[in-house]
Amino acid sequence: MMEKVAAQIENLHSKKFGEDHKINWYYYDDVMGEGDGKCAACGGKFTIRLKRSSAQGGD
Repeated sequence: MMEKVAAQIENLHSKKFGEDHKINWYYYDDVMGEGDGKCAACGGKFTIRLKRSSAQGGD
């Protein structure tokens, strides 16, 4: 899921500002659903914090 979210953020940012605007993810934890990145071209900062579903696991 993190991969899809990060890719969508990158695509939207580069569409708006140009293809040279790539996000460098300096913190990326797929298990926790967290990521922090910065655009090398404009310095824009990006944060991803996915909430875990309470439906995980079974009772």
